[in-house]
Amino acid sequence: MKQFLYLKIYNDLKEKILKNHFTDNKLPSTRALTKEYLVSSRTISKSLELLEINGYINIIPSKGIYIKNNTKFKNNKKIKTILKNYKKTEIKTNKTIDFSKSEIDSSFFNKFLYQKLLKEIFSSEDFVLNDFKYIQGLPSFINFISEWIESDNIFVHKDNIFSISRTQQCLEIIMRSFYHDKKLNIAVSDPTHYNTITLLEPFANIHGVHLLDDGWDFNDFENILNQYKIDFVYEAPNFQNPSGISWSVEKKLHLLNLANKHDFYIIEEDNLSDFFYNINKPITFKSLDKIGNERVFYIKDFSKIISNELQVALLIVPTIFKEKISLEIVSLEASPSNISQKIIELFIRNNHMNTFIKKYKKKLETRHNYALYLLKKIPYLKIMHVPYGGFFIWLQLKTEIDEELFYTLCKIKGVLILPGYIFYQDRRKNSKFRICFLSTDLEKIHTGINIIKNILSKKKLRDI
Repeated sequence: MKQFLYLKIYNDLKEKILKNHFTDNKLPSTRALTKEYLVSSRTISKSLELLEINGYINIIPSKGIYIKNNTKFKNNKKIKTILKNYKKTEIKTNKTIDFSKSEIDSSFFNKFLYQKLLKEIFSSEDFVLNDFKYIQGLPSFINFISEWIESDNIFVHKDNIFSISRTQQCLEIIMRSFYHDKKLNIAVSDPTHYNTITLLEPFANIHGVHLLDDGWDFNDFENILNQYKIDFVYEAPNFQNPSGISWSVEKKLHLLNLANKHDFYIIEEDNLSDFFYNINKPITFKSLDKIGNERVFYIKDFSKIISNELQVALLIVPTIFKEKISLEIVSLEASPSNISQKIIELFIRNNHMNTFIKKYKKKLETRHNYALYLLKKIPYLKIMHVPYGGFFIWLQLKTEIDEELFYTLCKIKGVLILPGYIFYQDRRKNSKFRICFLSTDLEKIHTGINIIKNILSKKKLRDI
């Protein structure tokens, strides 16, 4: 996909800001940037406008372009140190046990199947290969998807469905559509995935809501509603990352009622509800949304379900916001390739999706049960929640454990885990961490958890 020139310049300047390239805390003038990038002043202005909207700079007329003294868009020092250590560990040994990776294993979507689907596409008289980007998405894909999602009790007009490249772009499109001169107020689960926090921070004041085993603590949320005018709620209500928690139907309905009462909207990320185990598939906010009074922006990312190589996500929006969202899609050039959309259409239509989900659910449940069996034998660990789907387990070290020493020893032993403080906006230390068993077979689960057990048995980890 060809990127607009102003977006390339925006990304280049953003990277330089993050790397402290501008030592005087100030960007060159518009004229200087025009000469440096060999573009028009209008192109530079669009790049600078986007930097200012996303919270990287302040443009002060007649004075200059100042980098914001704002650490929110800078990586936390502890996180950078941990990620750096992980990279060193991965280079050092091929025996690394990776409990941090949460990308789907795309081996099922193998070269043979990919080529088979491509052959079917190009042999079809209905498909014409071109670079034309449809604002809403490839028409045949949108038409098919509008019928397919009805199996999940999601009934929407096809004009409300958009095909976007990734979850992150869906969120950015929504934020840019509503962000103006002052930040939005967004409520999220506490904890929430660190990528989401990083993406939302430039646009919004984030308010964390305590998460219980069946969804939010509504006493906590009511206190927030009494203090702030909430614009959006962001949540992954089924097998939330990192906790693995799924909301009860009662709490889903209650949040929708509050959305109507307090006039806010819900952004629902639904990438994992297909990976339930032996019980009924959990319902979504969107399936409970009232037609004509929609409150839910619904996101489903196929790259997180089928293969990371296929960057296609669904974004379903309330009817009244179709035009606003369309404008941002055009601005960001967020549409995925026509071929990727067609491949997913055929993947689902030819029943490969059902075969894949059935196979992967069985594999995940086996890993989940074995990991829980081993973790329950470790005396210095508490299992925060036992999920019935997905691929995360949320754990907490007992209070006497030295948290930083534990992470260091895991790194040295080649076990990669994600520390809990990266899932909280305030980065607070709480001795929690996440294990993901998506890319670890039973042997690696056994080896990795035994290493964790041996580390926790060391006396020097305890302050007693």
